[in-house]
Amino acid sequence: MLFVFQCPACQASIETAADVSGRQSQCPQCQRPLVVPEARVDCGATLGDFRLERRLGKGGMGEVFLGTQLSVDRQVAVKVLPPAFAENRDAVARFLHEGRLAARLDHHHIVTVHAAGEDCGHYYLAMAYVDGESLDQRLRRDGVVPEPEALAIVRTIADALCYAWDEFKLLHRDLKPANIMVDRRGRVFLMDLGLAKSLGEDTGMTLSGAILGTPQYMSPEQAMGSSQLSVQTDVYSLGATLYHLVVGAPPFTGESALKVLSQHVHAPWPPPRSRNPQVSEACSALIGAMMAKAPGDRYAGWRELIADIDRVLAGAAPAAPSGAASSGAVEAGATRTAGLTPQALALLVRHHQAEAPPTPAAACPSADGSLPPARRPRVGRRQWLAAAAAAAALLIALGGALARRGRGDAAPPASRAGYSGGGPMGQAGPPAPAAPARLVEVAGQRVRVPGDFHAAPDTAPEPYTGTGWAREVVHTATGIAMVYVPAGSFTMGSPTAEAGRDSDERQHGVTLTRGFYLGKFEVTQAQWQSVMGRNPSQFTGAGADAPAEMVSWDDCQAFCRTLGEGFRLPTEAEWEYACRAGTTTAIYTGPLTIVDTNNGMELDAIAWYGGNSRVTYEGGFDSSAWPGKQHRHDRAGTHPVGKKQPNAWGLYDMLGNVWEWCQDGYGDYPSEAVTDPAGSGTGSDRVFRGGSWNRNAKYCRVANRDWNPPSNRLINVGCRLVRSVP
Repeated sequence: MLFVFQCPACQASIETAADVSGRQSQCPQCQRPLVVPEARVDCGATLGDFRLERRLGKGGMGEVFLGTQLSVDRQVAVKVLPPAFAENRDAVARFLHEGRLAARLDHHHIVTVHAAGEDCGHYYLAMAYVDGESLDQRLRRDGVVPEPEALAIVRTIADALCYAWDEFKLLHRDLKPANIMVDRRGRVFLMDLGLAKSLGEDTGMTLSGAILGTPQYMSPEQAMGSSQLSVQTDVYSLGATLYHLVVGAPPFTGESALKVLSQHVHAPWPPPRSRNPQVSEACSALIGAMMAKAPGDRYAGWRELIADIDRVLAGAAPAAPSGAASSGAVEAGATRTAGLTPQALALLVRHHQAEAPPTPAAACPSADGSLPPARRPRVGRRQWLAAAAAAAALLIALGGALARRGRGDAAPPASRAGYSGGGPMGQAGPPAPAAPARLVEVAGQRVRVPGDFHAAPDTAPEPYTGTGWAREVVHTATGIAMVYVPAGSFTMGSPTAEAGRDSDERQHGVTLTRGFYLGKFEVTQAQWQSVMGRNPSQFTGAGADAPAEMVSWDDCQAFCRTLGEGFRLPTEAEWEYACRAGTTTAIYTGPLTIVDTNNGMELDAIAWYGGNSRVTYEGGFDSSAWPGKQHRHDRAGTHPVGKKQPNAWGLYDMLGNVWEWCQDGYGDYPSEAVTDPAGSGTGSDRVFRGGSWNRNAKYCRVANRDWNPPSNRLINVGCRLVRSVP
């Protein structure tokens, strides 16, 4: 399969094979080095026996096309796994697992899967085409679904799930309006078995303690990462779906996915009739029985639920579920910590240190009684991800029980509605405003930290800050370490005599009037996985602590929205100011001498670049033909963050390893001095800075700039986050 893309520099059309995505190449027109973008299938392409005719939509695990099965000339829907996911073995396994499960099901209300396959690296599922719309689309159009129709739809889905359970002991685990289709004849279909699992099945694809599903409809036990799921788990999600249908909104919303999940565990949901008086008392009682906090208080099986739906449709009140206890409340204190990994307990301790009354860092031991290190221990990728998931689940389970406000703490923020999207964990929600600051004591000094962070040990403000902000903080939920960058002025760009200088580096004065926190390291693969639920990176062999790459500017925006809490990409000015850390030279340790394009000996101590980025792990990039290398190597790639020397402000890998997306559109610099510039251009391309593991020495200068379309994913581009302070 061939595809065509444009050179980002000269816009020349380049035709290449689909299986060379991510490889380094060169534009035949302008000779500019470039990385071939991912090959995307489009209308007219043929995958196996299926020709793609028209794009129908896009979901969390791929695009869906209307297609034609050529051998029998019938319409089908073809779901295609995105190329970035195709590099992820877990994503491919889950995608094909969906096809295998769905192909076993033969029910008139479950979408039939005809085939699953792979063609030129593109994985696809071909299924029956339903000419209609999802309930999610219906809700967006009409607001609510009339109660009798909503009850009839939910009854039909319950019947389909009853069949799946009776025949295969199958749980769906991601029931929501977007996964229920209604065709033009009014027939109802259940679809998307991407998270479905047969009881007792061990696919090896789910980390212990992982949180899977869609936050707005997820059961409390899913929110806590429990592996003990049952029919009652799907009953809860179907109840949350019914709630949304008749009320016009999901039971819970919040400014982040984590806060929505916490509400499922702890908070009472608003009575349906309080939000829509047209909902009957019987329907409201039915929803209450379906959405009881404790699984044992919900319907014990699908037939029992179907019988109660029939009662409500007939105008009668539902019977109480046979397993219902006297109370549906879940006592947070009953949650056990036994079985958590040491890393998960360490994350819990970090959370406790952040929320407990101010205590000197030196007096806060870790879970095993030792003093907590400034950085988390390096552990295996799966072990760390499992620990992070387990810790997140435990924080949800404990809710506010650990929070005890000190006298110096700021008042809690008012309740804010924000995160209300219906995407699975890992899809974007809207950004949230910055949390208020808190006062804590570190090394005998009272310092300020953002409300969702805790101070790293020994991070009292240094003389250069003069602000009272802690020098270094750690984001409680993700472990992202951030360094305080004080306000100040500097000269942005490079002098005309600087070796390797490009014409777009015009010097000009810049003043930043507000300090900010900047990531101490590039966002790692583990952090991306924990927030987005997937790892798109090509260089997984580099380990979980290597920077995430194959992430577009658009992906980074989604990452920040999902993370919430005021995270964003830095502006170019913020990035260069922080990278320089008070210096004025080509690199932050002094001048740069460039020999034979890829030999800059001054870079060796501070950056992974084309001259020294040798790797031995599987999946390294062929670098045997690269010219003028400082150190001989045949394979190159990314490296774990924090291995090179930091700059004067404690920031690692600002040069090399991966380019870092900035917020700005690419454009010419101004000729006059500016204050708090929000961006240097308004064009469609977006800037990235810092050079990378596969670029020549000249690109790893502080002032160097590069750009690409915001949708492009490259194997040498990642990100580093900023957090504004109140």
